[in-house]
This record gives sequence, structure tokens and C-alpha cells, in this order.
Amino acid sequence: MRELSEDMAIRVHQWQLTVRAVVEAFLYSAVSLGGVRLCDICYRYLWQRLDQQLRRDSKAFPSFLIILLIIHCVLRPRLIVALVQQSGEGNMKGMVFTELLGFVEQTYGADAVDDLIEASDLPSGGAYTAVGTYDHKEMQSLVTTLSAQSHMPPNDLMDLFGQHLIGRFKASFPDFFKTAGTLFDFLESIDRHIHVEVRKLYPDAELPEFRAERLGSGTMHLDYRSKRSFEALASGLILGAAQIYGETVRIDRSEHESAGDRFVRFSIQKTGAIA
Repeated sequence: MRELSEDMAIRVHQWQLTVRAVVEAFLYSAVSLGGVRLCDICYRYLWQRLDQQLRRDSKAFPSFLIILLIIHCVLRPRLIVALVQQSGEGNMKGMVFTELLGFVEQTYGADAVDDLIEASDLPSGGAYTAVGTYDHKEMQSLVTTLSAQSHMPPNDLMDLFGQHLIGRFKASFPDFFKTAGTLFDFLESIDRHIHVEVRKLYPDAELPEFRAERLGSGTMHLDYRSKRSFEALASGLILGAAQIYGETVRIDRSEHESAGDRFVRFSIQKTGAIA
């Protein structure tokens, strides 16, 4: 039998490792929640590895494409379903966590991110991915710890983060902002348009509810309902959106309850335009 060349032997070995990783990932996806989350990590690693290998060897495109499709169409849905079924109430998408860490790095430096993660109570260990789902209590833990480290009240931090976050949303989803001509147009579109599109991207997302009511050309009531009670973050998002549209506003916040339904009302008054 003809011996394989050194280059071919290396390729065969790489394929063996790849196949083994795929099989192990499928096995992990059948076990408990801890196994599912471990499988989710394996999935992401394997996807990146295959993509890197494909970039190095374009001739392997057809075979790698088949494996990528198998992973994406068969394994990934199983992971999503398992994670959703075993997730509790009040969970948040990982994108908010990754953006918070980005905000901390931008504001306080890279070392501050490591210090924040180490000092916070995080069952996930702070290993967030944008498409993952995590307990909202981890966000509360991060903000509480950051407040102590930065000597800034938690609500003020969340307000600043909200202003940062809306800018990141605009960079990622510019069409959401182009279709609305003013701040009030944008706020009215959150539930009826933006959240509809977000759920297409993230079916398991637990989104807050925003009900907008115009009281005139310069006044709006925006009722906020959420299991997580991050109204300070919502306030920052509104302020940031106003800046995007070149408007200045005053926001008053009040708590309401009707038939057991608790919500926060933002009374938004336009005060002018940014020069």
C-alpha cells in the first residue's frame, strides 16, 4: 500500500479530529443543562476552527461546507431548543453583556473588565457570547460591582450604558433608525416593528414592552414593562436615541400599578434641538 505523503497525513489527522469533535458535540447535546452549555461552547469553537481551516485550504470548500451545514442546521437548533426549554424567567441576550463589558473597557480600560468579572458573582464565569442567554441577575451583579469600583450610583451607570448601547444598536441595525424621522417616531416603532424583527433573529429573546402615547407634538408617555426592572437602562436608551435624532428632551419617571400590572412611565418632553 502506498504511504501517505506528510501533507496528506496531516490533512487526514485534521479530518479525524474534526469528525471526533462533531460526534462529541452531538453526544453533549443530549445531556443535562451543564452538558448543553458545554456543547454550546464546543459548537462555537468548532465553527471557528472549520472556518479558519477553510480559509487556509480553499480546495476543501465543498467538504467543509457540508460539515458547516450539518453543524448549523442540525446541531445548533438542538442547542437553542434545549437552552430555551431550561432557561428561567428574566433572562437576557448575551449581546447586552458583551456590550456592557465593551462599555467598561472603553470607559475604564481593559484591566477594569478583568477586575469586574473576578469580583462579581457570575455563574457563567463571565464567558459571554452575543447569541447566548444568561440570567439577568448576572447583569445586576456586574452593575453593583462596577458601582462599588467606580464610586458611581448603579442607576447612573445604567443610564450611561444605555446611551452607549443605543449607539451600538444604531451601528448594527441602521435601518431601524432610518425608517423613523424623529425620536417619537422611533419610540413608537420599538414594539410594533423593531421587536418584531429582533424576535426573528433571536426567537428566545425576552424583550421588554414599550407602549407609546403621544400627548401632543412635543410630549409623549412611554410605558415600560419588564421582568427585569432595568428602567435606568431604558432611560439611557431614550436619551441616547434623542441625541441620535438631534433632539433634547426632559424625562420624568414614575411607577404605576393597575390590577397587579406594574409598569414604569416615562414622561418625555421635547425641549429643543441639539445645535
